[in-house]
Amino acid sequence: MGLTSRDGRPNLQPPQKSYRGVSPSPSPTAQAKPLVSQQKAPSYPVTSGFPTPSRAAPKPPTQTASQAPSGTKVATNFSAPATFRSDGNVKQQPPAPLRHYSSDSALSSLQSILPPDPQSSKKPVTTADLEAARAAAKREKHNSGLQLDLAKKLVEAASLLSVDNGATVDPKIARKNAEKWTTESQKIVKKLASSSKPNLESMFYLASCYGSGKLGLEPSREKEFELYKKATKLGHGRSAYRAAVCLEVGSGVKADKEKALAYYKHAAQLENAPAMYKLGMIYLQGLLGNPRNVSEALIWLKRAADRADSDCPHALYELAKLYESADGSSSFLEQDEVRALELYQRAAQLGHLPSQYRVGAAYEYGHLGCIMDPKLSIAWYSRAASKGDAESELGLSGWYLTGADGILPKSEAESYLWARRASEKGLAKAEYAVGYFTENGIGTTANMHEAIRWYKKAASQNYQKAINRLRDLGM
Repeated sequence: MGLTSRDGRPNLQPPQKSYRGVSPSPSPTAQAKPLVSQQKAPSYPVTSGFPTPSRAAPKPPTQTASQAPSGTKVATNFSAPATFRSDGNVKQQPPAPLRHYSSDSALSSLQSILPPDPQSSKKPVTTADLEAARAAAKREKHNSGLQLDLAKKLVEAASLLSVDNGATVDPKIARKNAEKWTTESQKIVKKLASSSKPNLESMFYLASCYGSGKLGLEPSREKEFELYKKATKLGHGRSAYRAAVCLEVGSGVKADKEKALAYYKHAAQLENAPAMYKLGMIYLQGLLGNPRNVSEALIWLKRAADRADSDCPHALYELAKLYESADGSSSFLEQDEVRALELYQRAAQLGHLPSQYRVGAAYEYGHLGCIMDPKLSIAWYSRAASKGDAESELGLSGWYLTGADGILPKSEAESYLWARRASEKGLAKAEYAVGYFTENGIGTTANMHEAIRWYKKAASQNYQKAINRLRDLGM
């Protein structure tokens, strides 16, 4: 529905980098953090997607990457003394990150050591797929599932198919086909949704199309909500969840937090995992007028985690953070780093980007009971970075800054460009890193005026190291 949300998770800081302008932080075991934070939680989007967590801030560097041996991670705290890694190498005090983001074969080859990416297995519809779906729907005219599958493929084909048996289709023909397929799909879906025994998935799909304007429909939030509400009364869990979000944010209906909570609970009773996750966050953060209730939150988060899939892996991530940061102050949860890592890994395998970053960081620093493994760290950072995760992009920046013997060649140019890519997403510590690289000519031409501009960008987000550096420069 185009609705967005920004937070809603405990503010648990992930392991900090020992390069790219970030100084490593002790593991949660050494430095316990509160069970949950008091942040305000978000309103979640009707369609899907959940907020991503904030991450730890970097510390300024003192030594250039060229002074560090290849494969050795360097810390970036101006004042901290050199320390030793568990492998015996000196952890020197380096500068901020640099990187250049190309489709590196070294990064691509590492993906083979990870589980298959669930997102990459989703291939776009082809002419053959469309013909097969049409044939199946024709064979079983009373099978509503096959009819809906055909309708969805027609919609996808209308927006994607531009070739026919390898030959480019004439633009006029392509446009005519798109109009024909869209009209055909709309007729199928409306018929399925309005029959005497309506197909609930078709009602749900039609409602979402009213929200997005697909199927050639005029967008209507009101029609969208009414269809969700109607399907909810017939026992459709996903529709109940969407109706709850509409009620929470006032989309197509007057906002009503009390009714929204009732719909979330109803959806959860209908075994809807996103609703279970949402209830967990409601009780964890004290939303919709409810007092915080950690024990109740854990019940719902665990139920959602048991049903996690690639569409809703978020409860795994939230539980992992709670197990990682538990400080013993709650009788409901004890710190368990092994369990936390297991949950992060499950979420990472389902395509959850923040979890992929956490797993990459754990293998980089040996946190959460992991043995330090540069290959796995780089592989997980690379997977998340390829989908635009800023923290992982900065993670790759650090690895390129130092290199990893036999795994990833050292490249200040690559390091700068990866950091630059992360900074363009507004990540404050990446902005600081780019400023440092630009000040010192690491991976790019030295330019103090430009460096100050980047420091100011980071400082505008209250990033303390940038503030300190500007103060040192008399700004």
